[in-house]
Amino acid sequence: MKSQKGFTLLELLIVIIIIGVLTILFIPAFRQAREATLNDEARANLKLIKAAERAFHMQNGVYYYNTTSNCEASINANLKTSLQVGIAGYPKRWNYTINTLVSLNPYNITAVRNPGGIYNRILWIDYLNEEPQCVSGGFCK
Repeated sequence: MKSQKGFTLLELLIVIIIIGVLTILFIPAFRQAREATLNDEARANLKLIKAAERAFHMQNGVYYYNTTSNCEASINANLKTSLQVGIAGYPKRWNYTINTLVSLNPYNITAVRNPGGIYNRILWIDYLNEEPQCVSGGFCK
């Protein structure tokens, strides 16, 4: 009798189950790493906007404050930054705003991620702090 080569159905099912269990174990770790990277992106952008705000103040004698609804595009144009403004099919990851009452007042800058969603959080920096602070959200590490 000729022996058949190949795997049995049981062996294939066991391999599929092992791959499924490993996937379930590693998805949270990958998600946390992604969110930590996004936090780092926002922190770097907040520092960039802060430096641009200082440069704007040194050149013009007043602080820049946004008066438009499209804040990222306005910040890019006036403070010479390159924030992601969102492209069709590729949504922006953060919403940045500069908060000040008038151009003579010092500023604070906020970055908001996924408002109302499961991974929502708010980071901010002002003219006194050197490092951005996370004020809300589950992934503030």
